[in-house]
Amino acid sequence: MVPLQYSVHMQLKPLKSYTPSRSLGVYRVDHNGYTFMNSYWKNGKIGFNSLALGQFTLMYDTVPPAVRAVSLSTAIVRMKIRDELSGISYFEASINGEWLLMTYDYKTGIAYSERLDSTKPIKGDFEMKVVDNAGNETIYKHKIP
Repeated sequence: MVPLQYSVHMQLKPLKSYTPSRSLGVYRVDHNGYTFMNSYWKNGKIGFNSLALGQFTLMYDTVPPAVRAVSLSTAIVRMKIRDELSGISYFEASINGEWLLMTYDYKTGIAYSERLDSTKPIKGDFEMKVVDNAGNETIYKHKIP
């Protein structure tokens, strides 16, 4: 990998024939694995921007993100979320259908609730939707008594 001072736009024409889909994306090959690159298909070519030169590959990501409860109580909700390949695109949480503010710590992969009104307990039907960069999603549901 060769870092660049400015982002460069690249377009690749694959040697094989691919059917463009959201789950098929460009990844930069790194010493620790792969780094997802936001990309798009146009006229049989795939384009993306990069801040580094190196080796790139096309890969499918069909595995949804993993979501598990760390702590579910009336005071706070803590969830561990992660995605093995393309990375987390976004997540959203609700309690009884009402949006629930969540903060995400990228280092630990923990998303935790923040209450605007600390006197109001977190009770009822909790739901969290996590979507990765390839469009795979996981919905976690739990009733908090």
